[in-house]
Amino acid sequence: MWRVFVLFITLYRLPFPSFVYSQKLSTNQQNTLSATRNYDEEVALIIDRVLVRGEGNIGNIKTQIWVPPSEEDYQQILAIGSYAISPLNKRLDSSRPFQQLLIVRLLGALGGSDIVSPLKRALEPQRANSVRMASLAALRNVPDSLAIPIITNFLHDSDPLVATRAKNLLDNYYGLVTPK
Repeated sequence: MWRVFVLFITLYRLPFPSFVYSQKLSTNQQNTLSATRNYDEEVALIIDRVLVRGEGNIGNIKTQIWVPPSEEDYQQILAIGSYAISPLNKRLDSSRPFQQLLIVRLLGALGGSDIVSPLKRALEPQRANSVRMASLAALRNVPDSLAIPIITNFLHDSDPLVATRAKNLLDNYYGLVTPK
């Protein structure tokens, strides 16, 4: 069984799942393994796998629809942990449809103060409002002391949808009364 599994992983150039190692290796061996993993590649594989699910063709026309990440995709990103933040941040400027939104969702799943910088980049005015609103929502997974000032800055955003999202988060999620 294990030989077939390893052969499958090797043939398809998939990252070898860390759960296989977790019970068999000492802490030093796991640290060495972490140092040799290519997190950029692992994150790229997850992103590509999610985005390909929404791709298709109608005749000669290439189509793409939003397909959210599966629970397995989220679990793989969570297994990579904070090592996934830098590769996700690098891919935030992609012009590939839905990739920016996917990255913001994955960053939100990771949470913590380390995702604040990439989420601020995702809030830049030139990005699609769906990406910006998802970034505001992802800020719920960072410490309130970091999230609230950022969200407050968007109360008077030039995009009324983003401003409304910021107001709703402050009113409904954080329980703060915002001026009308």
